[in-house]
Amino acid sequence: DNYAGSGDSPGYLFNTQTVEETSVETGGAGADSGAPNVGINMIPKEGGNTFRFGITGLYTNKSLQSDNLSDALVARGLTSVPELDRMYDAGFTIGGPISRDKVWFFASIRRWGTKNKASGLFYNKTQGTPFYTEDLSRPAYRDEKYQSHASRVTWQLTQKQKLNLFFDLKKDCVCETGGAGSGLGSGATNALEAQTVWYLWPNGLVQGTWSSPLTQRLLLEAGASAVFFHWPGDLPAGVKPEHISILEQSGVPGGARGNFRYNNAGGTYHPDRRVGDRFAQRF
Repeated sequence: DNYAGSGDSPGYLFNTQTVEETSVETGGAGADSGAPNVGINMIPKEGGNTFRFGITGLYTNKSLQSDNLSDALVARGLTSVPELDRMYDAGFTIGGPISRDKVWFFASIRRWGTKNKASGLFYNKTQGTPFYTEDLSRPAYRDEKYQSHASRVTWQLTQKQKLNLFFDLKKDCVCETGGAGSGLGSGATNALEAQTVWYLWPNGLVQGTWSSPLTQRLLLEAGASAVFFHWPGDLPAGVKPEHISILEQSGVPGGARGNFRYNNAGGTYHPDRRVGDRFAQRF
């Protein structure tokens, strides 16, 4: 989905069901833009004087997918190919009046996620020892799950003043981190046990905006927002803190290049909650 962050900066994966319209600015940034690169402006959905509901959903799994793993590729050492285990996206929306012509609301609940099998990446059969042994019966997956609970209240304070309040509480999980395309045959740099599991909680966005078109030529706007992003990095199942992180510079059986890390994530393991909250204001 959409991730608005890089490196250690927090990102907010927005709920697309709360967006009415999206405009993308790829160049020639205006004076109101905070950066000269790509900008995305999302116009949110708001309730009205009529109650309206919406339900969306999709689901697919590996039964609807084929692969190109031929005998020739197996003979060259490729033991598996990327595979979709499941993909789903389900949501419910509701909007309507709290007070007709005065206060409206819009709310959305959404659940979505994917689980993909990595190519040529497997669990370590000899986990906790100095050795890396592929367990061909346990392929590695990247398993992502996301939850959104969003609501918006729009209040027409006066004929020329409007207040918007938005709240989205999220609970996200990268429960397994074996990424598709990161397997040994394609030059993986980390075994599954040397990657970090992410449980993002609490996570989300709180935002408030006020606007007042005083005349046809003068508009006043003000806003404040807070992005909450807490992400402890946990160890995968079966990995203990006392297991030593090992960097094998000569490569491992299966075709991986040098600098292959296994047994533990090492310095990227952060059992304590890390906080990357951001706050912004504008007028």
